[in-house]
Amino acid sequence: MVTRRDFLKASAFFIAGTAFSATLSGCSSDGFSDNTVVIYSSNEGERNENLMTAIRKDLPNIDVRLKYMGTSNVAARLKTQGEDADFDIALGIEAGYLLQAQDSLVSLKDKFDLSVFEDDLRISDKIMPLTRECGCFAHNTEVLSKAGIDGPTSLDDLLDSRFAGKVCMPNPKASSTGYNFYYSMVNLLGEDGALDYFDELAKNVYQFTSSGGAPASALTRSEAGLGLSLVFQLVNEKNDGAPIELDLFPEGVPWTMNGIGVVKGHDKREAVWEVVNWFYEKGILLDKQAFVPDKVFKTQNTKIEGYPENITYANMEGLFDTERKERLLNVWKY
Repeated sequence: MVTRRDFLKASAFFIAGTAFSATLSGCSSDGFSDNTVVIYSSNEGERNENLMTAIRKDLPNIDVRLKYMGTSNVAARLKTQGEDADFDIALGIEAGYLLQAQDSLVSLKDKFDLSVFEDDLRISDKIMPLTRECGCFAHNTEVLSKAGIDGPTSLDDLLDSRFAGKVCMPNPKASSTGYNFYYSMVNLLGEDGALDYFDELAKNVYQFTSSGGAPASALTRSEAGLGLSLVFQLVNEKNDGAPIELDLFPEGVPWTMNGIGVVKGHDKREAVWEVVNWFYEKGILLDKQAFVPDKVFKTQNTKIEGYPENITYANMEGLFDTERKERLLNVWKY
């Protein structure tokens, strides 16, 4: 599986606006200038830059500073630092991590009408949905064509012996993308049924990889003989010139959610709420229109050329249940 980070070839580190400094003059009681808002974002570089360009134009009187940081690191800072965290807003953080750190977040329900978001994305009053990120299988049409193999049409079709040695999938124990697919099958077939399914799928799997990036890379290397891979996120069906076709099975595609949170104790400054309100009123939709069009708002209708439309989403209810996740990973044997 591969993340959109691999497809977008985003920079690993991005700071927008004035260089971030741990010491700010004219600080308020929470350690920040009344007019300064610090965002820690786990979004890709292009998405961060797109948002910051718009923020600087729309909110010229606020000194908004953005720093890239991995989702687990942002969550760890929230949990360990709490109100003393050195940022105001967490942006694009995987929802499971935000839930684990929500004691350090502020409730948003009194400031915003969260009912405008899709019901299955409203997992906490402290988390504003930013993106629904979906995954699916994809195949290299040249590889399968040379082997005289038709592409798959369903999840059950993946178990056919014609795909023996041609399937690549990230290990759920090492990749959230792999776990999302595993979890969607548990909801679809039940725990025992899902384990039976993966026992059969494993017969066709060339490798359960340690990360999500390796499977998509395999799709671009026809000499590797791999023709089918679980990929994430849904993207334009071209990657480095490789003839990739997405397999949007009728059973639905697995997905996860990334969200926005406001650090507790940092909500006393109006500038923080002005920035969050900007995301609510404009920024979230702007991000959908430019990068990830999957539906977040109930009334949303965004399209990106080459991006799949009319997607059927898998049932991911309970995805962020940490106890269930631990149990499921304990019984995964590949």
